[in-house]
Amino acid sequence: MINKRGLSDVITTVLIILLALVAVAIVWGFAQQFVRDTGESLTASCLEIQIEPTGCTLSGAGATAAVDLNYQWKAGNDLDSLRIVLSDGTESLINETSEKPSSILATGSAKINIAALDDGEEITATVVPVTKTSTAEDRICPAEGLPSVTCKTAA
Repeated sequence: MINKRGLSDVITTVLIILLALVAVAIVWGFAQQFVRDTGESLTASCLEIQIEPTGCTLSGAGATAAVDLNYQWKAGNDLDSLRIVLSDGTESLINETSEKPSSILATGSAKINIAALDDGEEITATVVPVTKTSTAEDRICPAEGLPSVTCKTAA
């Protein structure tokens, strides 16, 4: 008689559960960084901040072309600075040095040289909030869905 030994059903079940747990741990190790990065970019502070462009005027031409932009801070407390994005439909110009208004409901303005953008094109301006992360790094809020304004030629 041949002595055959096999794994019992209990041991087989325990081994399958352990393999599943190891697989979950490996997948989580890779996915965790993506989940953490998404959480950092989409925070409540970015969702709460409301800052809107209220007017935009084009002046000059060529190398002296400029945009005068006015904006108002309407809500949200974690605003650290602003990023102004000007676009002519094909190219974008980003001004990273704009300071925030002094308080909520206050207005601000910026004059930005736009010589890098094509003359004669319609320019739109968007004001993007910048907050700080817990490690004091700049967090630029997503620009999608933010209000923009079309710049008009000065009369």
